Amino acid sequence: MKGVRHYPGFLAMAVGCLVILYAPLIVVMIYSFNDSASITTWGGFSWRWYADVFTGPDAPRFKAAAWNSITIAFLAATTATAIAVAAAVAMIRGGRFRGKSATFALINLPLMVPEIVTAVACLIFFSTIGLTTGYMTILIAHITFCIPFAYLPIAARLSGIEETYEQAARDLYASRAQAFWLILVPVSYTHLTLPTNREV
Repeated sequence: MKGVRHYPGFLAMAVGCLVILYAPLIVVMIYSFNDSASITTWGGFSWRWYADVFTGPDAPRFKAAAWNSITIAFLAATTATAIAVAAAVAMIRGGRFRGKSATFALINLPLMVPEIVTAVACLIFFSTIGLTTGYMTILIAHITFCIPFAYLPIAARLSGIEETYEQAARDLYASRAQAFWLILVPVSYTHLTLPTNREV
């Protein structure tokens, strides 16, 4: 079968995409060593801007911004993953229920809506309910945006696991929590191909 690399123009298109994506980043990286304060005039090679980040007058603000970014990333990823796991178990293992299609659409809505629209909608919502914008509102917005990215792979993995493993655990007097933590979670992370009912 003919690979995609053998189609005419594929190499040129791939190179063009890489240039469009990474050329601006390379330019920014080069000009970060510019001694001039102007972004259009090269004043010579210098480490002054990197030194200012750690020792300059605005160093405390840079450190606070970096700490906020790290903590928001960690908390948003952890919380979004926990919510996505609960949503995936409910959607995949919960059977049919009223509003299931609407729930699925709601979970994946941040993927279909442009990020700028989501940001403006969150700002309007927070302002409407009187919530002061700051660290907490940024965290809530990031959690909302991250949920579908965690939900889709988790739901896909659960869909490929037969319910018979959990049912067998329940038949052996395991609680729902024990079946989840001792059976479903380990099976979800294993790379082994487990036998199906037909193979057994």
